[in-house]
Amino acid sequence: MNDSYIHNLIVNSETFDILSADSEFYNFMGERLYFTFEKFIGESDLELFKYKVLSKDSSYFIIKMYSQIGTLLDYIMKISPGPNKSQIAIKCVEMNKLIDEHMQLIKHQSVDYNVLNLYNDKILVYYPDKMDVVIYEPTIDGRDYEVISLEDFSKRIPGDSNRLITSLKNGESSFEYIFDDDNSEDLVQVRGMSIYNNGEFLRATGFIHKNTRAITTTTNKPMIDSLTGTLTKNEITNYAVKQIDIEHREGTTIAIIDIDYFKNVNDSLGHLKGDEVLRSISDIIKQQVGNAGIVGRFGGDEFFVVLHNGYNEEKTREILRSLKNIVNATYAPNDEGKPVVSLSIGCACYPKDADNYTDLFTIADYCLYVAKDLGRNRYIIYTPARLKSLEEIKQDSATNHDLNIDGRNNLNLSEVLCKLFAKLTDDEEVGIQEVLDAFSYIQNFQRVIIYDENARPVHIASRNNFDREVIEACSSYILDEDLNSIYQYDNVLLINNISILNNHAPAVYEPLKKQGVQAFIHIKFKDKYNHRYILSIEATKIRITWDTNNIHNYRLMAKICAYVINKYGL
Repeated sequence: MNDSYIHNLIVNSETFDILSADSEFYNFMGERLYFTFEKFIGESDLELFKYKVLSKDSSYFIIKMYSQIGTLLDYIMKISPGPNKSQIAIKCVEMNKLIDEHMQLIKHQSVDYNVLNLYNDKILVYYPDKMDVVIYEPTIDGRDYEVISLEDFSKRIPGDSNRLITSLKNGESSFEYIFDDDNSEDLVQVRGMSIYNNGEFLRATGFIHKNTRAITTTTNKPMIDSLTGTLTKNEITNYAVKQIDIEHREGTTIAIIDIDYFKNVNDSLGHLKGDEVLRSISDIIKQQVGNAGIVGRFGGDEFFVVLHNGYNEEKTREILRSLKNIVNATYAPNDEGKPVVSLSIGCACYPKDADNYTDLFTIADYCLYVAKDLGRNRYIIYTPARLKSLEEIKQDSATNHDLNIDGRNNLNLSEVLCKLFAKLTDDEEVGIQEVLDAFSYIQNFQRVIIYDENARPVHIASRNNFDREVIEACSSYILDEDLNSIYQYDNVLLINNISILNNHAPAVYEPLKKQGVQAFIHIKFKDKYNHRYILSIEATKIRITWDTNNIHNYRLMAKICAYVINKYGL
């Protein structure tokens, strides 16, 4: 069954608000995005639906649902408990599509049998719970099969089959063996992989191929990550490079996915729970990507997706939005001690955004940083008009390398600040401009400025072009009394949208607008001579919702500036 035909939703059990849904169900909703779920149910079946919810009956039932044009369609539906007590999980599929898929499956099986027959192959499936092996082989009428014990299967393999039997019993991620048949000129090749679901070994499947001695082993068989069932880092990387740099498949899109706050899961709930979360989220990613692409694990809490038709940006957006929403609903904040995580995703498309894999990865990785810095739990599809150019991103990477700061997103802001402080306390001379450059890169702030007590911008760091004359001409707003009266956090001021200053500090709004500032943080600090300064962190190209949990880190940034000014001057 094509996974895209099966809709999976998380719904509030009382209000029936749709908390998350797969991308295909968003297509089904069309312009009805703000409908609660019961509005999709046919009036005659609404009572049945509510009864199933109240009775917690998880059996399948048939129900009618309205299409976008108002016609009633028959659906098969199942309602189960959701991730939290106030939620339900709904699985449904349209009956007509289910029947069409079944007919298509029969057609595909017929082709598979012909291919098996052509190459003299048999399919094997091993079930660990019964230790049985089912062998399928093609026949004139279609296929035949037999069920035999693992012991009998081993006797049919020529030569020493102990290693193959061990691979099947242990559920090895992939296996391949070639056996020499002493009674004929044939070699027997057995190749396959093990299938897991949430860490449980379900079955091993593969094929048995007989041929002449021309058989050679496949050295580049796909390697599977044993925990998540996705491709390994090398496999998914090689696949992406082949699609982009070798075969030049236009529209190939890559998405880097990072699990937010995953370290907290391991630290507070243990690594076994962490592994459970990784398996669950990998299943969500695989299900939502479906036939649209390939999924791999980069290691730790990071996944990598290669999508085949990225020119259809709306389809890409639907997939990424569904991933984010489903994970967010599944691991939402709760009072039950369950893990709380979300996804940050960076995405870029070949050749629209870059003409080679290395540059495309650099851009997608940068988009992931942007998603993190904007507060996590979001996806960023590269848009040159709103984000940095490839040249600017590369320049940032070079700066990052010079500072000896880890460029991967596993470092949080606190760790980066500690690294800077360590560099300074080891008596390595670092100028204030270099510190500001580091801040503008690490936090992906579009601009960082230090103003002195006369409102003069003494140092500016930015990874985008800026007009220094405009900044200097508009800098007097720093001294505005209305602005200084609204500092919220003991010498720290956070403004998420400068339009609110129209009411609180009207003389400040226009200068900020001329400078291109959309949001900013101001932190006041002093040097050892009691000279006053303001560290201004500014968002220009992208509006940012500042994280109030990072107030202590913003203060620490100002303390680092004070330390450097005290030691090395301006």
